[in-house]
Amino acid sequence: MSDEPYPRLAYLLQAYFHQNWAAEYQREAQTPTYRRVVADVRDREPPGVVAGIIADLDDVIARDLTEDDLRALSRRLGSQFSPPGAGTTYAAWLHDIRAVLAAPRGSAPPG
Repeated sequence: MSDEPYPRLAYLLQAYFHQNWAAEYQREAQTPTYRRVVADVRDREPPGVVAGIIADLDDVIARDLTEDDLRALSRRLGSQFSPPGAGTTYAAWLHDIRAVLAAPRGSAPPG
């Protein structure tokens, strides 16, 4: 078992939002947006993994952390993605990730 408090969220951030995530999606001829990445996670990962990520997100969101705390947590969990660079906040990004993961498999990501 991991010592990290949010191992399933860490998995998402490390496996899908590493430093080359955008280039990886460009190679697949997809628009490299974080929503597209999260929709792919929802559609490709087993439902139990997706449910675990949602549970971790629910816990983080419930803590009502500041933007600075969310940025630090995101980095500590292994994310190389910067929500402000995509025109959003860390809090809105996490809520958005949760919404995309909770949507039906195969549905198009918003925006």
